This record gives sequence, C-alpha cells and structure tokens, in this order.
Amino acid sequence: MSLASLTSWSPALKKQKSADQLAAAAQKRDQALNNSGYPADTAGLKHAAHDTPDVSLAVDKLFDLAVTARRLNEANGAAISLLLRHNQQLMETIQRLATAGENGGQVYDASGKSKTVSAPASQPRLKPVKVG
Repeated sequence: MSLASLTSWSPALKKQKSADQLAAAAQKRDQALNNSGYPADTAGLKHAAHDTPDVSLAVDKLFDLAVTARRLNEANGAAISLLLRHNQQLMETIQRLATAGENGGQVYDASGKSKTVSAPASQPRLKPVKVG
C-alpha cells in the first residue's frame, strides 16, 4: 500500500477536505446573496430568508446545524483537554517511578511482579519487561 493511499483516508485529510467544501459553499452562498442584492453576511442571509420562504427553511436548518457543530466542537475540545491532562499526569508518574531513589524506582510488569528500574538522571527510561 502506498503512502498516498494510506493518507487519502486519514481523519485529518477528511476534515480538511470537508473544511474546503464548506468554504467553497460559503463562497457560493455569499455570491448568490450579493447577486440578489443582499449583503454577504448573517444579516443578509436573514433578510433573504425573510423575503423568500423557500430559502427560509434552508437558512433555519443552516443555523441549527451551526449551533450543533459549535456544541460538538466545544465537547470535543473538552475531551481532548481532559485526555491530554491525564496523559501528562501519567507520564509524570512514570518518570517519577523511573527515577525515584538512588537505585531507581519500583514498577510492576505485566504479571504484577515488582521490578526496580534504574535510569540515568539525564534521561529517565523504563526498560521493556518480558512476560512469560
């Protein structure tokens, strides 16, 4: 499998493609508003919706979707912040364990056995533990 085929479905690329499509749609919408004599902003969109019942339903749906997207983005941001904070705390704990005391720190392997890990103070590292 080539690198191009691997990256063509990546979440980041899908997100960027969607953002590009939204920007293009917004540009077309703004042009349609201008061509109809409305300003290319929220007020112009609201005026067009008021003046044209067929547009009104689509504009209402657009505003509803925008509110939903904002709420989802806020929730996603909060989840990412929480995961980042937990990951940082975990890394700090592992580092403390790996460098505790003169001879190293105590950690547990996959079987639950205690193991002393020593690491140079300049670059603390945990050594892989073989199971079995």
